[in-house]
Amino acid sequence: MNGRRWMVLAAVVGVSTLSACASQGHDSDETLPTYTPPAWMAEVRAQNEEYANAGVACLAAHGVEGTADNGTFGISYGPQSQGALTHMTDEEADALLTECSESLSLPDYVNNSADEEYDRVLDLRECVIAQGYDMPDAPSREVWTEQWERTRDAWVPYYHEMTLDPDGLERHKVTVEEMNRLQSICVPSTVGATTVSR
Repeated sequence: MNGRRWMVLAAVVGVSTLSACASQGHDSDETLPTYTPPAWMAEVRAQNEEYANAGVACLAAHGVEGTADNGTFGISYGPQSQGALTHMTDEEADALLTECSESLSLPDYVNNSADEEYDRVLDLRECVIAQGYDMPDAPSREVWTEQWERTRDAWVPYYHEMTLDPDGLERHKVTVEEMNRLQSICVPSTVGATTVSR
């Protein structure tokens, strides 16, 4: 079986596979209000690209062609009989991705305080709303930071509003393409990233 493995900033971002379904939000014919994302989003994007490119370089040093996407790096692989570019098992792919990930320096923003991350979650929510999505109010700073400090799993627009139902079961509310578009504009920080695999 052909597969694709992605390494993300482990303990930092949530992982989800998104499938096509009806979505609300941006429609190319509708006019959205002018919105400029905060400067930290461009800084996070640059750090993510640097991390992903370093991961691809590590894979190349092991003779494996990797790909970079949205701050992640990965391998397309499978048995040679199925025409895969890289011939390896799931276990081999996982081991190599782990080795490369552990050899890299994490982006600076992964050390943000809970207060800094809460402010960024509010910015992220505002950005997603500017893209035409309805978002509920974020939890209070006190509730959010307590949850973040205790579990590193606190409310964020992408994960909790777009990919999970109230019972915590996966329900995908946007397509892969739409999530990629949103995350290219509204860049998540330490919390809030949803890694798309196909």
